[in-house]
Amino acid sequence: ALRFAFVELLFKFADRNGDGLINKRELILALKAHPELCEALGLPTHVIRQEDGSRDAFEAVFSAIDDSEDRVIQPAEFDAYLATRSPASHNACKAATVKILFRLADGDNSGQITLAEITRVASAHPELCDVLGLDGARGGGAAASLREAMGRAFASMDVDGDGTLDYFEFERAV
Repeated sequence: ALRFAFVELLFKFADRNGDGLINKRELILALKAHPELCEALGLPTHVIRQEDGSRDAFEAVFSAIDDSEDRVIQPAEFDAYLATRSPASHNACKAATVKILFRLADGDNSGQITLAEITRVASAHPELCDVLGLDGARGGGAAASLREAMGRAFASMDVDGDGTLDYFEFERAV
C-alpha cells in the first residue's frame, strides 16, 4: 500500500493536466521539472534531446510503460512498469517522491518546511497523508482535521524541535 502511495504521487506529478493519463508531452515536461522522476523510470537525468540519444531512450521507456499502445500512460500501466523494474526501483521511486514533495512544500526555498507549508501540500496531494501514516486525514475530511493530524505528525517529525523540518527530518519521517 505504501509503495502504491509513492507511485500514485509520482503519477500525479507527471499528469500535468489532471485527466488521469500521461501523454508524451506531459512526461517530458514532468521529467524536466522533476529530474528525480528520471531516476525512478531509468532515464538519463538531463533534458531529453534528439541528438544525444536520450529521446530514443525516452521513447523506449514510454513504449514499455504504454502496454495498451494507445499513446498515453494509464495509472495501472505506470504502476505495473515500476513494479517490474529492479528492487532498487522502489527505492528510486520513494527517493524521487520524497525529493519532489520536499521541494513542493518548501515554497520559499529556505531548505526548511513549516507546518503551514506541509499542510498546504497535503491538501493538494492527499496521498502525502498515506505516506506519513495519517489514517483518516485523507479523503476530503475537514481542513481542521487535516491541520490537527498534520500538526501531530509534524511535532513527531521535528526531531530538533526548531519548528521546521529540514530535508533529513522529512526524509526520515517518510
